[in-house]
Amino acid sequence: MSEPSKPTRRVVDVNALRRPSIEAHGLVDADRAYWLYYDETNNIRRLHLQADAFNVPDLNCWVLGGLGRRDSTPIDVAPLRARAFIQPNAEELHFALFGRGEFPKVLGSRKLETFLDWALEENLLVHYLALDPFYWSVVDVVDSVLAAGEMPDGFGETLKSDLCTVLRADRARTAALMARFDYPDLKPENRRAFMTELITFAEDHAGLLDHFGYQMLRGLLQMGRHHPLPFIEGGEARVLIDGFRDFFLERICILKNAHHVFDAEDVVSGELARMTLTDGDAPFCNYRFVERSHDDPGVQVSDVMVGFLAKFFSWISSVDEDEVRDLKAALSPAQARNRERLIGLLEASYAENAAFTHTVVSLADRQKGAIFLDF
Repeated sequence: MSEPSKPTRRVVDVNALRRPSIEAHGLVDADRAYWLYYDETNNIRRLHLQADAFNVPDLNCWVLGGLGRRDSTPIDVAPLRARAFIQPNAEELHFALFGRGEFPKVLGSRKLETFLDWALEENLLVHYLALDPFYWSVVDVVDSVLAAGEMPDGFGETLKSDLCTVLRADRARTAALMARFDYPDLKPENRRAFMTELITFAEDHAGLLDHFGYQMLRGLLQMGRHHPLPFIEGGEARVLIDGFRDFFLERICILKNAHHVFDAEDVVSGELARMTLTDGDAPFCNYRFVERSHDDPGVQVSDVMVGFLAKFFSWISSVDEDEVRDLKAALSPAQARNRERLIGLLEASYAENAAFTHTVVSLADRQKGAIFLDF
């Protein structure tokens, strides 16, 4: 009896993967070398549809990232632990030691202020990828219609954002609608009915959009009744997200000359281990996963940083522009200081390398974030 064949390993040339992103976003410093430490938060692993709901009730933003250096100098957390009065029996640093609750409350934390001061004094670099799973799950509707090539160029981001705004207004209705049509495995014979229901959904929430935006979105959805929808037809029925491995891979490839140190993540590390990375014809590996967060101080402080960023992005996705402006206008002295420190860290890091920040969130949410941070 012959032995079963071994599964074929996926071969990934890091240059082929990174080149489109570098060219699309003008990432001129992506070849620089760094030591980057990572943690993640709000990893739901898999998002799928039940009969009338998402399997995860609270879809907060997933953030992968943390802090880093321009060289291999170890990150010394002893001064931070002393200044923040972290008890000796706390084996490792993590976000809950520096702040709890929703973003406005966290923003006023004195221990968070100590952490941000320390990060600034150490000249640490902030890097992150922030993803809104709800937004990521619905934008393929727009991309599918745009693939027909009949819409003017330049409106894609606005249309995706407006669709997200409309569908986010009633998440239960959104989930029920998608589940009923086995999204993203929409059958061609159901295309017209699905898009017609989306049009009705948009009509019911037209007041959330300006008139031009609503008319553009409605026109796009009408067009979608008459063309194949490649990104939402033929997918796995009711499965919206099936893991985040490719985002880890993106960070590894775009910043290929950096050393990437990730927190323990058995699923992703196993999936990456089954790939063969190459730099041209040469074998390539620029990353490792620690066995425990406790094993690396850089990973520990990255937990604090991504925890804070996730609170920020999740809050931004849950409020409207007026609420953003209201909080900004009524900041307590402690909140104001932490906002300024966050701005300082993000501005310095972005000036160092635009490849450090990547957001997969709606245009409206990016605009709200920019309002709050004066960007």
